[in-house]
Amino acid sequence: MVKQVWLYQHSGVSNIASLDPTCLSAHAFLRFINQPYTALSTDTVGNVASHAPVCTLPMIRIDEPMSESPDARIQEEFIPGFDSIVDHMRGHVHDLDAGLLPNEKAESRAFITMVTGELHDATLYHAWKVPANIDESRRNVGSFYSFPLSVIIPYLTGSHYTHGHLARYNDRAPEDMYEMARRCYDALSKRLGSRSFFYDGMRMGITGPRVLDAVVFGHLFLQATVPYKDMRLATLLGEFPNLVQFVQKIHSTYFPSSDPSFPGGIWPTSGLPVTNPPSRDSSFSSSSSSSSTSSSSANDTSSTSASSSSSPTYTPPTGPPTHPEDASWWARWFSSTTRNNPNDQARIEKMKIVRSRNSFLFVSAVAMGIHLAPLAIRFYRIGKV
Repeated sequence: MVKQVWLYQHSGVSNIASLDPTCLSAHAFLRFINQPYTALSTDTVGNVASHAPVCTLPMIRIDEPMSESPDARIQEEFIPGFDSIVDHMRGHVHDLDAGLLPNEKAESRAFITMVTGELHDATLYHAWKVPANIDESRRNVGSFYSFPLSVIIPYLTGSHYTHGHLARYNDRAPEDMYEMARRCYDALSKRLGSRSFFYDGMRMGITGPRVLDAVVFGHLFLQATVPYKDMRLATLLGEFPNLVQFVQKIHSTYFPSSDPSFPGGIWPTSGLPVTNPPSRDSSFSSSSSSSSTSSSSANDTSSTSASSSSSPTYTPPTGPPTHPEDASWWARWFSSTTRNNPNDQARIEKMKIVRSRNSFLFVSAVAMGIHLAPLAIRFYRIGKV
């Protein structure tokens, strides 16, 4: 029985799949284990809570027919959070960290904690505390919503980060935050060295990417591709060429340009040691596994084939999913292979109208509450007298 995997992610902008580095890491992880999936962004899913018991993103949903009958019921399983996704796939599909020694697994966990902690905080600081970048960050978040939520939500998001998560850095100068990012880059750069992946070729049989590679790729890819007025973080990353090459190699190997579920980022030409956008259809071979490149034609979009099972080249699913549930309206609308079908445009436009109406009702209710609050307080005081 064939299983269908859906990846719920935070929305992206322009041609960047997601603005959440953890969601980008989930993309890379699923491709490293060669697991086909369909990506669903929050701007198309709408209220994720209506489709899942929890709203932690990234999240995968696994649909498995309960029998081989075409009319079989679909059993849904939700796995929220990147760590939970890794743990689930380790037991059911493939363990990326198999073969690593206990001390290497502990070291990998320490690097992951550093990237998702200090380096991620530096990224948020760069986006929401640097004056030159705040407007761009608000525009990116606001692009997911219709008016007036496109104005309200960005300010609430910025307030959440500046007065909440980033409040402990209020007494830190921007130079201190960039120095913290530099230390993280330096530690990653020294650990990577000249290898293709962090643990590639450490011992006999240890080849290909690991969970650490997926986590680092998600964060560095976002830092290198989101365009800001102040590009100091990307410029800082450019001082470590092996990290830039690491991101480029994963991008060109596992993310073919024909794949609609992961649009490529805009590679800046200033700050990074990149003179041209990286080729996403080029072949890549690691130190211990060779890749054979076939001649490209007008109908071919990817020319990379991996000869090692430990470092597979991800092949995106072709055609619509084949489950009985896919006959339902929401599965056809959510599927990345049919979302842009002209027949579904009317449904998309209707959804936009519904969102605009809901936004208007929300703002109207808030405005009414603001106007009625003084009157309610006055009647309360009169009643006490």
